[in-house]
Amino acid sequence: MENKKDLSIREAISTNRKLFEALQRDVHEIISGEKEKAQRQRLCIPLAYSDFRELFLSFGTYCLYKRNQRKEFVIDKNNEAIIEQFYVIPPTTLLSPAI
Repeated sequence: MENKKDLSIREAISTNRKLFEALQRDVHEIISGEKEKAQRQRLCIPLAYSDFRELFLSFGTYCLYKRNQRKEFVIDKNNEAIIEQFYVIPPTTLLSPAI
């Protein structure tokens, strides 16, 4: 009886591991597809950082006004690093055509 129980536990562990590996592969395929889709949808406009920053400020102010907040968007020490990250474009994106 004990051997049969040990065998069924090992089978369950093996089955769980195979299920885990199959799910892991599926998730990686989904993520890969989403990354490719995002890459194709990215609009690449070659702008100097100063132009990008000015455009970002304009759109930020527009979004605030759309939410009935009558103030201008500002780039300060709390958000500047993140906005700079939006500006950074991987070199491979510059080479691929925008769709």
